[in-house]
Amino acid sequence: MTPRILPLSLGLVFLLGINLLNARTSSSSASGQLPLDGQWRFALAQNAEEADAKFGKFYEASFDSSAFKPITVPSNWTTNDEFESPHYRRPTFSEGFYLHSFEAPASLKGRRVLLHFDGVWVSAEVWLNGKNIGRHDSGFTSFAFDVTKNIRPGKKNEIAVRVRQRVQSHRFDTNDDWALPGIYRSVWIEDTPRELYIESVDVRTVFDSEYRNADVEVRAMVSRNEKAYIFAPSPPFELKATLSRAGKIVATHTYTAATITSGHNGRDVPVTLRVDSPAAWTAETPNLYDLRVDLYYHDKHVHTWSDRIGIRDVSTTGGILRVNGQPVKLRGVNRHDEYPDVGRATRAEHWRQDLELMKAANINTVRCAHYPPAEGFLRLCDEMGMYVLNEIPTGYGGGELNNPILAEGLFLRLHETVARDRNRPSVIIWDFGNEDPFTSIHLAGLRMLKGLDPTRPVLMPFRADTHLPPEIDILAPHYWSAADYDKLAADSRRPIVTTEYSHALGPGEFDFGELEQRFDTLTAHPAGAGGCIWIWADQGIRRPVNGREVLHPMRDKKRYTPYGTELVAERIIENGAAIIDAHGNDGADGIVNADRTPQRDYWETKAVYAPVRVLTERIAFNANQPVLRIPVRNDHDFLNLNTVKIVWTLYRDADVMDKNEVTLDAPPRAIAQLEVPTDKITDLAQHVYYADIAFIRADGSEMTRKSVRIGCEATPQPAADNPTKPKIEKHGDIVSVAVGATRYEFNSSTGEIASIDMAGKRLTDGATLVVWRPVDYGERNPLDKRERQYDWDTFMRNIAPKLIKWNIAESANAVSITARAEYRADDLNTAVATYTYTITNTGVLRVALEVEPRLDAPFIPECGLEFSIGKNLSRLTWLGHGPLNSIAGKTAATRFGWWSYAPTEAHAQGNKWSPDWTRLTTIDGASLHIRGAQATRLGGDAAKGYTMRVLTHQSGGWTKLFPPERPEWHLDLEKTKVFKGMFEIVPVRE
Repeated sequence: MTPRILPLSLGLVFLLGINLLNARTSSSSASGQLPLDGQWRFALAQNAEEADAKFGKFYEASFDSSAFKPITVPSNWTTNDEFESPHYRRPTFSEGFYLHSFEAPASLKGRRVLLHFDGVWVSAEVWLNGKNIGRHDSGFTSFAFDVTKNIRPGKKNEIAVRVRQRVQSHRFDTNDDWALPGIYRSVWIEDTPRELYIESVDVRTVFDSEYRNADVEVRAMVSRNEKAYIFAPSPPFELKATLSRAGKIVATHTYTAATITSGHNGRDVPVTLRVDSPAAWTAETPNLYDLRVDLYYHDKHVHTWSDRIGIRDVSTTGGILRVNGQPVKLRGVNRHDEYPDVGRATRAEHWRQDLELMKAANINTVRCAHYPPAEGFLRLCDEMGMYVLNEIPTGYGGGELNNPILAEGLFLRLHETVARDRNRPSVIIWDFGNEDPFTSIHLAGLRMLKGLDPTRPVLMPFRADTHLPPEIDILAPHYWSAADYDKLAADSRRPIVTTEYSHALGPGEFDFGELEQRFDTLTAHPAGAGGCIWIWADQGIRRPVNGREVLHPMRDKKRYTPYGTELVAERIIENGAAIIDAHGNDGADGIVNADRTPQRDYWETKAVYAPVRVLTERIAFNANQPVLRIPVRNDHDFLNLNTVKIVWTLYRDADVMDKNEVTLDAPPRAIAQLEVPTDKITDLAQHVYYADIAFIRADGSEMTRKSVRIGCEATPQPAADNPTKPKIEKHGDIVSVAVGATRYEFNSSTGEIASIDMAGKRLTDGATLVVWRPVDYGERNPLDKRERQYDWDTFMRNIAPKLIKWNIAESANAVSITARAEYRADDLNTAVATYTYTITNTGVLRVALEVEPRLDAPFIPECGLEFSIGKNLSRLTWLGHGPLNSIAGKTAATRFGWWSYAPTEAHAQGNKWSPDWTRLTTIDGASLHIRGAQATRLGGDAAKGYTMRVLTHQSGGWTKLFPPERPEWHLDLEKTKVFKGMFEIVPVRE
């Protein structure tokens, strides 16, 4: 038998096509492929009436298309506002008209020819050479037309495509994202044999009971298309399946003497390949095999189908999500197939960038929100190792499925999604819609889905009712609290995958709260299989300004709509000529920016999702023990801990005392003990010791890094001055208290600290009360719903205090000053602060603060004092969470340590939650040592001067639309009327 050789011209086109079709990788290696991507011609009509009037006959050869302009296919016509400004969420009524000419190879004669579109949003009506070949209404699925009778081999051919945005089922293709119309994925022609050909292949893995050996079950649909009597069988054909890996044949089997009755019919041909001890596919071990299926007819090789597959199965046995029989935990994100400069016409470099960044952040799962992505992305998931929840697109239309006429659109999308992606090993779950209600059409769709593919579990995002039908294998709640996840997972008989559970709204540091608490609580249970963060990247696209008004995402929220085309700048680029527009509060919810630069939330994700966990933050120290044993748990699903290199470093304060590199042996879910020698630990009473532990992947990249504090003693503090009786002096409104070289000044007309000096060196120019800060996106949303509005950036700022009470008391060892002052912004917004300052005979200032806010707001974000530091700041040093900023409920990406930075360095700025102490050092060598604060935060700059907020109370990170779940992390003005706290200040000579 001689393999069929493609004609030279078409063979070259096929080879070129493999490189050119970035949005798709072929699975038909002996089918010719002619890519049609490139420059097409385009015209836009504002609505259907204009479309019919101006372009009703645009597909005819006689139509004057001189007014058409060049456009790149694939692309969205709203990319960069090229032909029309993009709208958020809702599509416009405009329609696009595409024309393209191409030469069809003469070798297509006598072949079956298909015209493929990998994606057109939303609807494509297509003509070839003036003949209407059909219409397709589904914006995110691939489709093809049989154009065998319409193509002109060896001649020029003309494609015409009318793209509509508004069709009966278009809401299935609209989501909480930009409406981006056009031919945005590749267009190509495929040819196959005409008489007998492989139409499709379905692959399934069946392991034995011990998961040692596997059968790869191949079911090929072979179609016949030739003249024959209706009851006459075809001549016998053979189907040979060959499985290989790294060029070596692993298994082969031939189905012989098969026939097909009737000239226009098909046959489902099963072939089973036995594989002993296969290299199974998982996200941790993405082993792939090459599967080739050859068709022989009339003693000739006529057709080949090939693909790269993985040997793996997915089940929910025992109410646990399993891959290859083993329980797995999904560390996931939601992802839109979108990039700023290309819209949805994404390419291989965009897919690879996303997956590399995800894997670096320990993400092992992508939920394709809310539609199937470009096929090439899934193939990279196969190759690089990433679990995928592939979504049947229902968009905003799922809530309308009580309307029977919409069943057609749903079933089409369901069929095309499964038909394209059912052989992708990375796809382990089918997501059926998004936040849909449950209707009879949904139930019919579920049964259809189970019939098309019984090998994968199914979930309905948002639906977690215990009474769901058995066709739904997995419960999928959205945005539940940690306590609710705990309760559900403890009793569930089905696996739980929370398909949206932590909302990364906004780029600030006070959002994305409690990711760690939710993930850990859910996955602590066998049924808790993990979840997916909303969302991977800000939904931002590049938009030129062209002299138009640019709105601010927070200050101008009332000036842009959820469905508009206004310019809303998430970031200004190209010297102001363009912006990245995520439509403000609507789409700025990624853990990376639209251009994929990481946000603070990315690093939190990396830490929470790390598949290696240090199980203690502090370990007791006994001087007689030779080593410290630190428990480390291996949270991989399949890999041994010995695949990870561990580098530990022993610190005394900021100094390295010891270091070593080790590996530990522990199977998945097991705990190993990391041993750190104690011979370098000598004086815990005077110094802080901690072990910094880095976990390094096989490729040399850092998986995660944590630290363990050694010893349970109190934190060493700087030595105070020798006891000296405080001296009081008065100069007008200023009352000074001196202890040795330290001088504190207080303003008796305001009750506030006026200055602090050390040996004549100024440390601060005073402090004032703060009960507010500019709020982040999540905090701002409930405020914007209130009837009375304020400038939430400047709210309760720069208010002069009115003194209510002033008293000085002196003893032998201390001076105590009590002051009470009112800060009144207006009749609805006041805060009364009671300051109790105690200056000890060792020079320590103890500040007890009692604040009674009476605000026209439901909460305060923080409370404390803001110190004016001036321009004389040289260094910020702190002991505690670092080096990244931290707030309550968002500390996973930090680790305990001794951190020191110049104020201009990035890590100096930002919130420091619960530090043991914070120290500000001036250029001339004096320091202000702060201890006991709940949080501190450096602000300002060298040009205008620095500030330091010393906070007695601070809110934790907000979640989607809601404050922190833990009441102690939420400063609720309805529940708490008075906030009491204390901190100390120690001036120190460096």
